[in-house]
Amino acid sequence: MDPSTSKKIYWICFAAVQIVGFVSPYSANVHSNPFPLILGVILLLPGILLGLATDRWNPKPEWLANVVFGVLVVLINAAVWYAVRRLYERRQKPPESPASPTPTF
Repeated sequence: MDPSTSKKIYWICFAAVQIVGFVSPYSANVHSNPFPLILGVILLLPGILLGLATDRWNPKPEWLANVVFGVLVVLINAAVWYAVRRLYERRQKPPESPASPTPTF
């Protein structure tokens, strides 16, 4: 597979996971079926943990906290996904052979 196509698929999967993670808690009824809420939290890890720090922040326009929360979660998750992708690519490259030593006489 072409590396650029592979990267596009990777980031499309990232976007899909983030969207499902944000949308699924809205379909949850915590008392009868908490699964969508739990799924959303799991899909948004690790960004949701740091994003929850904005929970105590109460700006005047209330929607601003939600926007900041969403942006923080997506940025943190994108950084983590990028780091994982780079580590994976680095491990997939064949090791470079050391330069052959020149004999000395």
